Order: sequence, then structure tokens, then C-alpha cells
Amino acid sequence: MKQLILIIGIYFISTMICSGDLKDDKIQRVSTGVFDLQKNTVSNFEFLVTNYGINFLNVSSHAGGGYWPRGSDNQYLYGSGVWFGAMKWIDADSLNGHDTVKYKKLRKLVEVSYNPNSGISWMVPGRISDMDLIDESDIKKYRTYFSTDMKESGEPHNSADGQNWPLWKSGTSNIDKLGFYVDVENRNKTTFPQGPAIYSDEDIFCTYKDTDLKFYEGGVAFRKKQGYPLRLQYEQTIYSWADEDKKDMIIMYYKIINTSKDTLQQCWFAPVFDVDLASFSNLIEGASNDHVSYYQEEPYLNMAYAWTNTDKGEAGKGFGYLGITMILSPVIGEKGRPDNSKLFDKNYIPIGLRTFKNWNIMDDLQEDVARYAFISLNEYDGDNGPGDKRMMMSSGPFEMYPGDTAIFAVQINFALPAKGGEVDGTEDDMVGLVRKVKSGKDYFINHMLTDILEGNNNQSDFEIYPNPASDMIYLSYQPTSFYSLIKIYDMLGNEVFSGNAISNGKYIQQNIDFLQTGTYIICIIDDKNVISKKLNVIK
Repeated sequence: MKQLILIIGIYFISTMICSGDLKDDKIQRVSTGVFDLQKNTVSNFEFLVTNYGINFLNVSSHAGGGYWPRGSDNQYLYGSGVWFGAMKWIDADSLNGHDTVKYKKLRKLVEVSYNPNSGISWMVPGRISDMDLIDESDIKKYRTYFSTDMKESGEPHNSADGQNWPLWKSGTSNIDKLGFYVDVENRNKTTFPQGPAIYSDEDIFCTYKDTDLKFYEGGVAFRKKQGYPLRLQYEQTIYSWADEDKKDMIIMYYKIINTSKDTLQQCWFAPVFDVDLASFSNLIEGASNDHVSYYQEEPYLNMAYAWTNTDKGEAGKGFGYLGITMILSPVIGEKGRPDNSKLFDKNYIPIGLRTFKNWNIMDDLQEDVARYAFISLNEYDGDNGPGDKRMMMSSGPFEMYPGDTAIFAVQINFALPAKGGEVDGTEDDMVGLVRKVKSGKDYFINHMLTDILEGNNNQSDFEIYPNPASDMIYLSYQPTSFYSLIKIYDMLGNEVFSGNAISNGKYIQQNIDFLQTGTYIICIIDDKNVISKKLNVIK
């Protein structure tokens, strides 16, 4: 049934994809058309990605496309995308006798980049700043970009098959530190001397929009009357690695920009996954015995996990665990809006994961109001038995004024059973997965983002000595106010100390004899600055 639905649902999209090989090497990829479909080449997780919001699904053959380990027949993810829910004032009318009365009403809307019931995305490649409708004049401009196709200069190895890398470092603000989108004519080191923004062994980037109503399920007239589009610009970057520590992980980083003139109220960001753990030779039956659950033992991880029974041909195939974690969400500032100036400031708490739901295929939701209620439930599902499962995690609510940007990151990990043999879903068997999740989150938050934070501060007047240290440290910093805060965080982002930092005018003295051996972040907060440094503790 699933394959039949998908064949019908994605036929009109798949017919637009030009024929072309999905290369599994590091040779320059050839764009497959306006709707691009490509395979990654780095990481132990082998997957497909489009440039219009669908991830992992092979839309050209109507089959799942997320396999671990690379080169195996063990599928874990059939498809994925995001739902974005918001409340918006729309024009409406009603009859008062023989007269039509115009009025405004607040309507709940949810747009989808992947409908697991049909395999359809409502998104199209491109930028709203160009035009609302899809631009078919240049199939290379909004293709799926891979950093492995690029030279260090950001230029493609094959200049005939695309433009330069689209994300570049500006060095001007926190929000841009992971790279901001640059139009084709400015993608060069003359304009941006710091170079292209590439942070992993294979960065994968695409940008898509919600403004072409022809691709919405239900049709143009129906969706326009409902209040669509929200006029959101999506930027999606996937980070992946080849080294032993991070090869079983990817991180999906999203920027969502409100380009409309409307204030979008009570917004929710909700990644949605079609989880099918099955051997390729037995996909349909093997997809029917999966388990999904929120990881309640350590709620701060914001993690969900999935595993499969081994009674449908999975036994002896080497199946393990899939973990999906929301590792970055907005910090809410004034009027409930995302405050990206505090996004990397450990003195502020992001929204985090607010809802986690899992359900069986026969319970798929199709209506806006039901979807909105679902993603905003503020509840967390445990394991509710085996089935052909979908899962959704959401963060919110927040307001998006015109021009606002909301930023999120989702981490995906894979691990074998810690006890060996077949997976059993117990906490003891998941030790390896949890360790990988913590390590990956540590790397993203305290390497990629901490480096960004440090790059925004004047560190010349801030040193820690000794470093490494065991019981006492001295910080050569002169705060702008007599009383300042000193905070210490472990590498998982947990605050382990907070107290007043009193300077004698030359340095701050801090006792650290309570810290265990490890690496920490020392953060000083005064009335003008938030600065940080890494500290190694050895006992």
C-alpha cells in the first residue's frame, strides 16, 4: 500500500526530474534538473537529498533512500522533511442577510516539505527574492550544492556544471557565522575574503521556498483562500564527516526567513521522519515492526530513538539504533521573537524540544487544524508498540515578524547494540547510541558554535592560567563593571557553576577544585560583554 500511494503521489514531481546517474564517488555531480536529486559521498550514513525539502526519499524510483552503514541493504529512513505551523490573520467573508461582510480571522496553517502519506513536498527550489513561482531558466543556480564538488576557493571543479559555493563567511554577526547565502555574482574571495563557509568533510546546501501554490496539495484556489503561502524562505545545510568519531552522524541546520509583510503568530518548527528499518529485500513487511520512543532517561538530550524487531527478516543483518536529536532551537527575546544575537550565548536558554509524537501509517494527518494541534501538543510519546512508524519532533511557540529568521539544528546518529547481537530496545543496549549523541552534540555546540562565539569577542585581554589546571585558575580580564558573573559549562552545555566574579583590577581568581577531569567552557558576563574560553582540567 505504501509503495502504491507513493507512486501515485510523487509521479508528477518525479517526471520533472531529468534522467541522470546518482554518482557514488567524489566526481563533480551533474544536476538532474530543476528538481535536483543527489546522493551524498561522505559519512557512513548513505542518503539522498533534494533541493525542495524532501530528504532521504528516492523520488525517482519511489523508494526509501537512507541506509546505514554505507553500502549495506539496511534501510533506516524512508523519507523526511519539515512541517512549519503558524497562525495568520487572513481575509474572510460571511453573509449577513443579503449582504457579504468582510472581516479578518486568525487561521492555523501548516505547510509541509514532506507529506509522509503521499511523498509530496509543497516547496520548490529557489529564492523568493527572484520570483514567487519556480524559476526554470537556470537549472544549476538552485541545485543541491556539495562542498566536495568545490575547490578551496569555492569554485566548482567543473565550472560548466554550476556556480560557486553559495554560503560565505561575513564576520559581521553571530547569525552569519555559519555562513550566509550570497547571490551568484558575489560568490568570490574578492567580495568575501574570509572565504566560503564550509565546516565538515561534506557540506550539502540547498535553498527552497513556499510561494508556488501549484505544488500544494489541494490546488491553487483552495490553498490561496486558506491563507497560503506563509512566504517563508528555507535554507538547509547538512554537515557530514568521514572520521571514525563522527562518520555515523549528520547534522541538519535550518534557517527559516519570514519574507512576508505578516506577523506569523505561535509558530512551530517540526521535522517529520518516515522511519522504516528494514532490509532492502523485504522493505514492505520489514517496515511494519518498528519501534519509536522519546528518550525519557535524559530529557535534556531532546532525543528520540528507533529500533526494529527482528521477526521480519532483520535478524542477522546487523541492525542497530537510530537517534534523532534537536540540538539547536531559537532563544526567545522581546515579543516572543527569535533573538539570534543570543543564539550562541550560554546565558540564555533556547526553546528546545516541546513535542514528540510517533504514529502508525494509518493515522497520518491531512488537515491543517489537526496538524497544527498535533505539533503544538507539548507532550512526549514513549514506545507504543511496533508498526509502520512515522515520528515528529517540534519546537515552539515563537513569533515571526516580517524579516525575522529562526534557526534550528537536528542531529541524526546511528549505533550498533551495546550488548551485541540483536537490538532489544533496552537502556543498557543503547549506551553506544547515547554516547555518540552526546559526543556529536558536544562537537557542534562546543566546537563549531563555541569557535563562532569566541570569534566575535576580543580575546586579547582574556587569558586563563594555568591551563590545564587542577584547583585554582586566574583570568586576566578587567570587567567593565566591578561585579560580573562567571559561569562554567561542561562539554554537553550543562551549567556546572555560576557565581560572582570579582576582579582586583588585574585578574579574576576562581576555585575549580570541584571540577572533574575534562574540558569546560569558562564564560564571563558583565554589563557589556559575554566572552568565553576553553579550560582543560586535570586531576
